[in-house]
Amino acid sequence: MANFRISLFLLLWTISYSVLAEAGVVAFSVGETSVKKGQLIEVGQTITTGGNGHVHIRFIDGAKLSLRPNTVLTVETYQYDPDHPKNNRVKLFLEKGVARSVTGEAGKLNNEGFRMNTPISAIGIRGTDYTVITTEKMTRIMVSSGGVGISPFDKDCQPEDFGVCNSPNLVELFEGDSHLLEINHPRDRALLINLDSALQNPDLYQQDDYSKTLFLDENARLPDDLSTNNTPQIGWGHWNRYQPVLGELFIPMTPYLSTDWRVVSINQFFGLFLPDKDPELPKTGQLDFSLDRYQAFGIVDNRIETAQISNPNLTINFSDRSFQASFNVTSASISTVLSGKGVIDNIGFLRFSDASSRFSGALNQDLTQAGLLFEKTLNDNQRVLGSSAWIKK
Repeated sequence: MANFRISLFLLLWTISYSVLAEAGVVAFSVGETSVKKGQLIEVGQTITTGGNGHVHIRFIDGAKLSLRPNTVLTVETYQYDPDHPKNNRVKLFLEKGVARSVTGEAGKLNNEGFRMNTPISAIGIRGTDYTVITTEKMTRIMVSSGGVGISPFDKDCQPEDFGVCNSPNLVELFEGDSHLLEINHPRDRALLINLDSALQNPDLYQQDDYSKTLFLDENARLPDDLSTNNTPQIGWGHWNRYQPVLGELFIPMTPYLSTDWRVVSINQFFGLFLPDKDPELPKTGQLDFSLDRYQAFGIVDNRIETAQISNPNLTINFSDRSFQASFNVTSASISTVLSGKGVIDNIGFLRFSDASSRFSGALNQDLTQAGLLFEKTLNDNQRVLGSSAWIKK
């Protein structure tokens, strides 16, 4: 009888501990939300946002999660064991709304132990920064880095499982693929949606994590238009929701939504476009580029600050299919350096990402111009991002 009581006590203690275990902390909260900045997030907790609510969560393994308005998400499991990565288990349930997830060490060390479920599907990762939009009958995914796999729930894919489902209905999406994934109940598998179509219907993709009440810092220096190029082949525009915020600085995407242009990359503010013609890359040699024009912003809490670029450098090395980019970005409240060595694929797309920074862009057909989106996260409340056009020296 005594052994039974001890066993029962240990079982109840284990259950209690697993439910109440700390998973993370609220790094940012604004508007109508169920949590406040600095509040601990526990396993089993449900976080909700109202019509103007935004929440950023930093988890114990360094993972980041951003929730946009009208979102409901539950942290079902969060077990991080850095000494025994195979024990790592993370499970999130996005009931509705929009969430952006940046994988932490738990998922990086054991992606088979990570799962995000929606009401109709299971999402596994390949070391990833991705955004999910979901309702009871639809889920859409956009990948910023890494890759994801999505499957509808069926006999081969159950909500209680972890990792990517081993299902014939699995569909995967990776960084650099110009598509969204969409799955609708009761469809058997996800569909790939071309980003050009998504851009023509912006409601398909709203990745930004910021409130519509953001304002432009009028004291920050305006971005320079340095262009001396008579035939620019690099274009960019902003998501429509930023028009009231950016005012005269707003650039519509509409002129680029034609068969003559293709979308090369997108981030929270920008879509980057080049003419729809692939370059023929040489096998050897190097090209140096100078900055032609750009638009850059600093994000500080709920404020957007215009920013300037200085000390720009961009070098393309065809021998090892790499590029090196670096420059300073300065706004009223932020001064930082972006630098990275990335890869060039066989059609001239440029890609680089690390723990805090990202470059993505492409070369034009005759290799005389390049477009590059960039972003860098300094901390939970500060980041810079922008778009740039470069010309061969």
